[in-house]
Amino acid sequence: MIAALLLTLAVGFVSSFYPGLPVEPYLIALMATTSHNAVVMGVVAGVGQSAGKMGIFLATRGAVRLPVLRRWIDRRKEEQAAADPSPPRWWTRWGQRLTAYARRLLPMEKPWMAFPMILLSSVVGIPPLLLMTFAAAATKMRAWVFLVACVIGRCVRLVAVALTPAAAGFFIT
Repeated sequence: MIAALLLTLAVGFVSSFYPGLPVEPYLIALMATTSHNAVVMGVVAGVGQSAGKMGIFLATRGAVRLPVLRRWIDRRKEEQAAADPSPPRWWTRWGQRLTAYARRLLPMEKPWMAFPMILLSSVVGIPPLLLMTFAAAATKMRAWVFLVACVIGRCVRLVAVALTPAAAGFFIT
């Protein structure tokens, strides 16, 4: 049982950043061929996936805030401004206004909307949680809020996946 728990945790962790190893087929196969508790295995896989997503979140947030990257971005902006000293054309101003308007509408920019977006993504998978992890790391979303939403959503999803063989009639006696 301990080996199965540790392996499920490891598969969940690796599958969080490597899409070539999804945890869902592993859970279905595990539940169809063993007599382990589906709820426990689903929660363990959810915790493993959430730990991996949290690692991605923190690494992305750290990379975005690296002073070296910030200096490089600032230098690129200065170079572009120096290369084109002409005043912005009407379409440039229109594009900037449209971008600012779209940013205000993005749910991830609003703290009270970020939690349900991550929760929805972690349960349903649309939009993909990996992309939402990168998006959340670029915003001011707190890490603990991301982690709570991710753990709840992933556990709900993976417990449902782990219960699928039993619902389909595959029982090991």
